[in-house]
Amino acid sequence: MPPKKSEEFNYTPRIVIGNDEKVLKIVDYPILRVRIKYKHTLTSTPVECLVDSGSVINLFPASWGVLLKIPIKSGQLQKIYGIGGVSIESYRHDVHFYIIDSKINFRTYAYFSEKQNTPLLGRYGFFDMFKNVSFNQDRGSFTLTK
Repeated sequence: MPPKKSEEFNYTPRIVIGNDEKVLKIVDYPILRVRIKYKHTLTSTPVECLVDSGSVINLFPASWGVLLKIPIKSGQLQKIYGIGGVSIESYRHDVHFYIIDSKINFRTYAYFSEKQNTPLLGRYGFFDMFKNVSFNQDRGSFTLTK
């Protein structure tokens, strides 16, 4: 049996702004920087994605798809339901993820939506590519194990 290959990534601090536009606090998030490839086009800028165990799928703003020259609406249409039962239209496309500062890369799929603002890495298409994804709040890190 081959040894497990684990890589640890530190959480990324983000400023949380209140409705009055004042800084509420700084929160550490499990952010993973990836480059995305669609056919022969690879993003030159890394995409900062939230590793989100509450997200069923990988969901990206349509703007990232446009940069990759993806004909967004040619993909399989899927309505995504979020908090409060609100739905958004998204379109599935096959992509390749290259994790920054890592040797990990893999083919998968992602959905793109004009109504999505934050790139999300979810349970299907990301978490299921690993034997284990673990979060360590005390250390401020998360680990991906192939």
